[in-house]
Amino acid sequence: MKNYSKGLALILLMFLGVVSQMNAQKKSKKPNIIFLLTDDQRYDALGCMGNDEIKTPNIDKLGNEGVIFKNFYTTTSICMASRAQIMTGMYEYKTGCNFSHGPLLQEKFDKSYPVLLQKAGYKTGFTGKFGYAVRTEAESKKGGASNYHSNEALPIDQFDWWKGWPGQGYYQTFKNEYMVEYAKEFPHVSKALGASSRDFIREYANKKDPFCLSVSFKAPHSPVSPDPVYDDVYAGAKFTRHPNHGQQGGAHLPQQTKLGRQYLNLGKRWVDEEYDKALAKYYQLIYAVDVAVGMILEEVEKQGIADNTIIIFTTDNGYSTGAHGFGGESNAL
Repeated sequence: MKNYSKGLALILLMFLGVVSQMNAQKKSKKPNIIFLLTDDQRYDALGCMGNDEIKTPNIDKLGNEGVIFKNFYTTTSICMASRAQIMTGMYEYKTGCNFSHGPLLQEKFDKSYPVLLQKAGYKTGFTGKFGYAVRTEAESKKGGASNYHSNEALPIDQFDWWKGWPGQGYYQTFKNEYMVEYAKEFPHVSKALGASSRDFIREYANKKDPFCLSVSFKAPHSPVSPDPVYDDVYAGAKFTRHPNHGQQGGAHLPQQTKLGRQYLNLGKRWVDEEYDKALAKYYQLIYAVDVAVGMILEEVEKQGIADNTIIIFTTDNGYSTGAHGFGGESNAL
């Protein structure tokens, strides 16, 4: 069975190809790049992907005015491995990075798109969930290789600007060290990421050097803790069940696939009587991301750089939301 899924990416950019193209066209002004990454977002959890029950006007604008890739492949549907792959363009067997395998070695991170773009003259920034540790081979051999819960495990000094956090981070803005300054005005971290991104754009737009900003949202990753400001957006909403929803939708699957936590534990969060409430909270988390994207788009327009800025939106992997009786991360639905 092929593991292809309907893709969420609005633009899939080959960073290495972009660097080569820009080097070949030195006389033209290099474009700015903003890379937006969500966490555990279903391929169809966007209006521009045909979902008329979710409200994502700002992300839809990106899709409607840009390019939507509707098919792509998630090689490892878990955040740490997927994020290391996204930054390096390498498969997991090349990165060696996952919760059970270890960190990304420094020599491999040196081939990541932020590092390569920085070498090509870009100012680089990062805000949000980084998702994995970067260690030298010697550090990796000391044990605790995959521990990514401290700032010491992150390549902070390899970015020109940093507002990221280790581990999973928190939805409460004040709990994320580098985001504390935004906590009073934006107590939920999704909008705080919009604010931090806005600050980066203000600082680095219209300078001699182009910029690359990576914005890595925690949402809609569990534990589900949406911004209460938007409690009314999906209050009392009823949602359409997919044809493969629930355990009956997975009746055709072999028993072996039903022995893990995706089916036995996480799947229970999406049973019929709780489905509408669970999906409303999931969509509410995405709604706050869309608001943050709107903040970013507004600042890009305000700075007059929209015509020379590439904006990329994707997610690290999908989410089952009860499909086949499963909950949690997925790459084939």
